[in-house]
Amino acid sequence: MVELAKRTLASLGVPAYMSVPCFSRCIDLVLLENDKLVAVEFKLRDWRRGLIQAEHHLVAVDFSYVCLPVREVTPKMEKMFNESDVGLLMLDVEYPRLFKFVFPAKPSRRKWSIGEKWLRKALEMEVIR
Repeated sequence: MVELAKRTLASLGVPAYMSVPCFSRCIDLVLLENDKLVAVEFKLRDWRRGLIQAEHHLVAVDFSYVCLPVREVTPKMEKMFNESDVGLLMLDVEYPRLFKFVFPAKPSRRKWSIGEKWLRKALEMEVIR
């Protein structure tokens, strides 16, 4: 899923980086959109774990998402994503832009300037591109 997303985004002119180190964790995909850092955590099934991971990324990025294959949104999912700053995307290979926005991400209220600086430095070094 991550490689497909990266290729699709590249074809749209959106810089995307895979497996980006962020403190003691790794972000599946980081996008640069209008100079904003956007983290995307991909999960096949375990959206709760993805939500926890995506919450951690908020210390270094402007927006954070969990991305799942297309599936039904349960009431529990709706409640937890609405209470979180993390957004939910669904990956649909039939959809022209690949991603369907289910719940929008809210701007990070936890972003730490040093975390952002380290993440941007990693992207500049292109070791993870």
